[in-house]
Amino acid sequence: MKSTLRTFATLMLAATLTFAGCKKEKIEPIVPETPGEQPVENIFIGTSWENHTENSFTYPIQGMNIPMLVEADMAIDFIDSVSGELFMDMSLIVPDYPVPPQDFSQTMSFAYTFNGKDSVKLAIEYYDEESGDTVQYEDFFVYDKAANTLTWSLGTEDAELLGVDSIVFTQRELGNAKAIIPGSRTATGKKSWQKLVEKVLRAME
Repeated sequence: MKSTLRTFATLMLAATLTFAGCKKEKIEPIVPETPGEQPVENIFIGTSWENHTENSFTYPIQGMNIPMLVEADMAIDFIDSVSGELFMDMSLIVPDYPVPPQDFSQTMSFAYTFNGKDSVKLAIEYYDEESGDTVQYEDFFVYDKAANTLTWSLGTEDAELLGVDSIVFTQRELGNAKAIIPGSRTATGKKSWQKLVEKVLRAME
């Protein structure tokens, strides 16, 4: 009897060890990784934008308010995903005086970032010929997706001269000639149109 029990116990132990050896390991559930931020689609790469503004105003000279006309052509080129150029051509005319139109040209390079929604942040750089310094500052374009426009808010002095608080750029159609050709620009000083008036005054002397 003992021999039979011993044999049975041996068989049970062997069976238990065999079962334990074949037992599957516990499978941990797979937890999906938290998705990171999706890269912003830069819709401005390789695009060009333009604006034409005209305004008439009076400027006090020797006790008289002299009528003047200002015309401005501006263009923005987004060269690649991080850089671009802003071009300006301006002309100031004094209709009642035999003074040639006074012209002002400026080119500004900038680095930019697009937030993917409604704002383009610019880091603008230009060379100031008067001071000999390279000037850097930040500015913004507001993007209106529905209207497909970029709006640039102006400072007080610029707004008074141009007669608007902001410049609204519209996208130039592909294949159209540029209103402003980058190679024709000069690196000119301040972000200010007051020098136009100064040139007119010198011409009227």
